[in-house]
Amino acid sequence: MRRSLAHASRSAILAATTPVRPVTIAAGIDYQLGPNVTDLLVTGGEGIARRSVITGNALSNTITGSLADEIILGRGGNDTLVGGGGRDRLYGGQGNDTMVGGDRADRLFGGDGNDVLVGGGGNDLLSGGSGNDVLAGGAGRNTLIGGAGDDVFSSSGPARVKGGTGSDHFQNGTAGGWRFIYTSAADSTPDARDVFDNFRAYDAAHPRAHDVIDLSAMDADTTQAGMQHFSLVGGSSGKAGELWYIRGAIGGDADYYEFSWIMGDVDGDGKADLEIRLPTIISEENLIL
Repeated sequence: MRRSLAHASRSAILAATTPVRPVTIAAGIDYQLGPNVTDLLVTGGEGIARRSVITGNALSNTITGSLADEIILGRGGNDTLVGGGGRDRLYGGQGNDTMVGGDRADRLFGGDGNDVLVGGGGNDLLSGGSGNDVLAGGAGRNTLIGGAGDDVFSSSGPARVKGGTGSDHFQNGTAGGWRFIYTSAADSTPDARDVFDNFRAYDAAHPRAHDVIDLSAMDADTTQAGMQHFSLVGGSSGKAGELWYIRGAIGGDADYYEFSWIMGDVDGDGKADLEIRLPTIISEENLIL
């Protein structure tokens, strides 16, 4: 059965007594899915300036937006939210949700659960929330925020990435331009290190193409009040606020592997609280302290 609501009201609530799928509405209408509706398609939208609000229910919904700007709230269930062609905001809510942005600048928020967030061609913001999330940026300049859990990140274009706690996996390519932001030593510890597929070292011939590890927002000395920054040293002397790194290579021929191991002590016990291992030889230009 297909139901259609074109221009009945600015705010429409469907209260069906039997399961209905899919429902089709015109763009520009606020809409809340009734308790028995699972699928919604928003059509049209070209030239509509008003941002409408589409709200799901406790079921596993599939909601597809239009060419207009929309706010889509998944609520409960394992939802699939597709933004369409506008500048959309998608909120997964509870459950393991899948969200897909369009070609413009979209904002996707996973919420609870293990979510999949996929950006489009614009400069997107993808925020996973709690759970083990997958965040895949598109061709724009993207911001990816993992939150708690073991998250997986990728992006076709350059990205600002904040993995958060957990052992995160960065499937970044070799083009460079990524900024990895760490705000706590708990973001990558000796027991739960982040994993990097690639990391572009600084090259004087291409001074803006390298990746960077940004530690400037981290309190590097928890033994003092206020915000302290790291000091780069040759090796640990047992003082809080020290950052050092080891560079090397192992193997040979086909299994040759270069690495850099970044370590930081924030409590002054002489041991690394922060630990980041990169698959290349870095220099100071790859660090922001």
